[in-house]
Amino acid sequence: MHLPFEPWPLWHVGRARHLWGRLFKPLRRGDFRLLVLEVLKRRPMHGYEVAKEISELFGGLYEPSPGMVYPTLQWLEDEGYVKADQVDGKKVYSITEAGLRFLESRGDSIKRVMETCTGFLSDERFKLFSEGRRLAQTVLLLLTDATDEQLREAARIIEDARKRIAELMIK
Repeated sequence: MHLPFEPWPLWHVGRARHLWGRLFKPLRRGDFRLLVLEVLKRRPMHGYEVAKEISELFGGLYEPSPGMVYPTLQWLEDEGYVKADQVDGKKVYSITEAGLRFLESRGDSIKRVMETCTGFLSDERFKLFSEGRRLAQTVLLLLTDATDEQLREAARIIEDARKRIAELMIK
């Protein structure tokens, strides 16, 4: 069977997991709700917007799932830390005074959480990751509307770039 891509050898998967563990310090229990409150402090949002704001805090490397966001919002609402209003048939969440006090009472924790979000990647790593994402988006756009010749040329350019980048790891 011929695959249209070269699969990663299993040892690469282990290395990627190890690297991810070094780059990303996992959130502690209860940290996610602090993040939700922190982003809601900026403005009222839909649950989807909350997830996107948190993802942006991590430079797009972490995107919370709906299964993480909505139960957390429900818990925060049950505790009185956020309120949900219906706007155009959708729930829009906003932080309450109790939520602000809760967040303020955990100043050291929220500081640590925000440092985890913003400090786990150096500027150089973040720039590299962002450029990799932009390349992937460009490739996906090219796949939808390119000639075979353009696709071959794009594949050649990417392969050349991959080889040059791999050489950096040897130096």
